[in-house]
Amino acid sequence: MRALTTDWLSLWKVGNTLWVTKLLSNLSEAPKAENDAVGQELQKQLEAAVKELKQVQELFSQAADNCLNLKKPD
Repeated sequence: MRALTTDWLSLWKVGNTLWVTKLLSNLSEAPKAENDAVGQELQKQLEAAVKELKQVQELFSQAADNCLNLKKPD
């Protein structure tokens, strides 16, 4: 279960890295004030996404632990 979580998180990170890279390349053409405003909004979104990711990781960990606890002893 933990390996599945790691794989999913790796894909999530790669996807987000590509998205941010493309966004930043588009921003290089915008005026500085607009860049700053967009940067602040992105920072807020990133912080919210990190918080949500931590919540999902915790819930997934709890669910995995609960599944393991349901197994019959050998």
